[in-house]
Amino acid sequence: MSRLLTTIHINIGLLYSELSLLLGTIAFFHSVLFRLELSTIGPLVLFGDGHFYNSLVTAHGLIIVFGFIMPVTMGGFMNLITPILLYAPDMIFPRMNNMSMWVFGGGVVLLVLGVFTEDGIASG
Repeated sequence: MSRLLTTIHINIGLLYSELSLLLGTIAFFHSVLFRLELSTIGPLVLFGDGHFYNSLVTAHGLIIVFGFIMPVTMGGFMNLITPILLYAPDMIFPRMNNMSMWVFGGGVVLLVLGVFTEDGIASG
């Protein structure tokens, strides 16, 4: 529990990276689902629900960009490396840094659950 509420920049960077890897795995399974649907003739995997397919593709793209690539580079890598490069003992506002990680986590939960709503994001 103490690692989750830490103010040490290395632990926060690792939390960002771990959450991003989890999201990368979720996005991978999204891509597996819609590629399986495209590989079959007729509706098989998603039961012919075009709206769910579009929601899945949209969520996959958003999770890859805003849940995997950006947090790994900006959240994880910068939290690990920036204080070391500046010879600083820690980040300037460590509690705000940790809070931003948890706000990111809450937003990601809403993004992932948004696929399963009736009128989810479906821009395709």
